[in-house]
Amino acid sequence: MRNLGVSPDEIETKVGRAIGELSLAGKEDTHPYRLAKGDRQRLATAAIWVLGAKVLIVDEPTTGQDPVRSREIMDLLVRSARREGTALGIITHDMDLVAEYADRVIALCSGEVLVEGTPRGVFSQPELLAQTYVEPPLITQLGLRLGVCPPPLSVEELKQRLIGGVA
Repeated sequence: MRNLGVSPDEIETKVGRAIGELSLAGKEDTHPYRLAKGDRQRLATAAIWVLGAKVLIVDEPTTGQDPVRSREIMDLLVRSARREGTALGIITHDMDLVAEYADRVIALCSGEVLVEGTPRGVFSQPELLAQTYVEPPLITQLGLRLGVCPPPLSVEELKQRLIGGVA
């Protein structure tokens, strides 16, 4: 960021926020090669995030992360993209994260766009999506098998459609 002319105060603020939000506090003096794989992945995400790009495309940003850390990364990326007006593209095979975070989905097969649309719309076409070797989230597959329309993207949605507002 120094090479881009970012002020030392802004660098300290952004780096401090990224370290805190991605659970890297206390590891600032550890060489990246000595970090665990998951920590290195979060460090790479933080290093890109602090640059404040107008378009950010990340490839498998949650690889090696447990569900809690995956959501920390996704929450940071989505929150900062909205706050800073950044266009965010995520390349992933984790369809649960796609269901939870994506506004639009583009499924590719052999370098060609196979299907494009909302997560619900794309996941409503499991036979077509199977050509990409990924499957809709398990909860969506269950909803499709039960004939729930539109198919659910979360357990809460399935519960609402099956039993309504009854607790």
